[in-house]
Amino acid sequence: MRYTFAIIVFLLLIAITPQMSDAKNISPINDDIKINQASNEYIYDFEDGVVPNDEIIEFSPGYKLWGGNELYPPYSGNTVAYSNEANNFIRFSERITYFSAYYTILRGYYVYATNVDGDILTNVDGDPAVYHFSGSNVQNELVKFETIQPIYEIKINPNGHSGYANWVVDYITIKEGGVFGPSELDYKYKSINASLSLNVTIENGTIYDAYLNDELIETQNYENGTISVNISSIFTNFSYSNFSISNYTKYEFANLTFAFHTELNITFTHFVNVTVYDYTPQIFHDIFDVDHEVGESQILNFNVSDDNLDSLKVYQNNTHLYSTDLNSSMPTLDLNDFIDGSYKLTQYNFTLSFIDSYVNNVNQSLLVNLLDTTKPVLSLFTADDYMETETDGLIRFKAIDPTLSNYTLMINNVTLSIGSVSSNELIEISNANYSEGEYNVTLLLLDRANNSLSFTTSFTVDAYVAPTNTTNTTETTETTETSTETSTEVSTEVSTQTISNAIIPEEPSSDFGSNLLIIIAGIVVGLTGIELFRRQIDKNSK
Repeated sequence: MRYTFAIIVFLLLIAITPQMSDAKNISPINDDIKINQASNEYIYDFEDGVVPNDEIIEFSPGYKLWGGNELYPPYSGNTVAYSNEANNFIRFSERITYFSAYYTILRGYYVYATNVDGDILTNVDGDPAVYHFSGSNVQNELVKFETIQPIYEIKINPNGHSGYANWVVDYITIKEGGVFGPSELDYKYKSINASLSLNVTIENGTIYDAYLNDELIETQNYENGTISVNISSIFTNFSYSNFSISNYTKYEFANLTFAFHTELNITFTHFVNVTVYDYTPQIFHDIFDVDHEVGESQILNFNVSDDNLDSLKVYQNNTHLYSTDLNSSMPTLDLNDFIDGSYKLTQYNFTLSFIDSYVNNVNQSLLVNLLDTTKPVLSLFTADDYMETETDGLIRFKAIDPTLSNYTLMINNVTLSIGSVSSNELIEISNANYSEGEYNVTLLLLDRANNSLSFTTSFTVDAYVAPTNTTNTTETTETTETSTETSTEVSTEVSTQTISNAIIPEEPSSDFGSNLLIIIAGIVVGLTGIELFRRQIDKNSK
């Protein structure tokens, strides 16, 4: 009977041998399991990425004979996975945190759980997730791992030997747990409302800590399910320190670590590699090479690609000359805002730096050939008239020209003054001490480009006139008594009263006409007095 059973098993193995002998194919056993027989990889693909708790996985290729000996029967009655090679693993397409299975082996083995990097994980009790089969001929021994981090592979390696060591694993039980979500993230610098979704299945969870490059940034409460992590908040104070730029994109790598804690002081961690990026300004122009008339407004237009353009700075030989705020992707620049008449009339190479709100910048070269083809413009030119011996006469002039250099002033073609002058500067020069006559004043202005202006005006010097002095004379007439006492008293009384009333006004006057009338009146009164006196003498003589 025993031999009959062995023959049946052998025939069954022969029946399935074609299916298992193809070393190049991944042959589906069922919807969830794929076995790559060439490398002994047993890959479990979870349907729709969902891991049912307490899931039981069963392979069913039947029993296996090695060297004519039947391997120990599996615990559940079905062989889940088996091998007669030294190193094998079972890989899970979704991360799990609980794994258990029954192993049957013929020789010593290590069974251990690893992460995606091949590192051995740690169980929640703090011990390494490793099970050591030190003996041989072990039947249906339970191996169980409950890890802090998700399990990527269950590996099986020989212990103390390098040859074949037959084993069978059966009745695998898995449970989803821990923290699951993206391990890679692109974050645009300073963007708002950026978030990261994580699926959390942790018993007795309390809080999680968020670390950015090993620096604790924030602590939040959490519950099982899908949580949304505010990435913008975590990166609020992030600044670039070790960045690279490629294709007008500035980027730097950062590490996010989320530590989820439980009431049992167990911590589940989740790592995310973050690429922090930002677009640098891009200017769509070749080198500018322009001619510029000094002192004239000349506006240049630029096309700059950047969503946060902030300012424009102008440099010349690394010296900052000018800044202006920008709020448009089509900025303008007036050359007259930073180039003035102090510049030499030659070619200049300026650097324009377009800067965005996050201090990203792009530079543009600007060649300017500085020209001056405009002659000076006279805004004031006067010469004072005066009289001989006066000394306060002035010639005044003012001209506008950004490169105004010097002047020559001549009177009747004789040079009076030569000097330097700048634009809009008032010059005053004395024209005193000239004799009576008419004089022509000629002004010649010259700028640094040898543009010139000549203009003529004139002034007059009048002859000196001496001032005239005026003298007032007062005459007094006295009357002598020569007759009788009675006659003398009458004539004297009449004469005095009449003269007094005629020539003595209430207030003296300095008017020439009034004085003339007074003199005539005095003469008339005097003649009248003389006539009366003569008649009195004639009367007395009779």
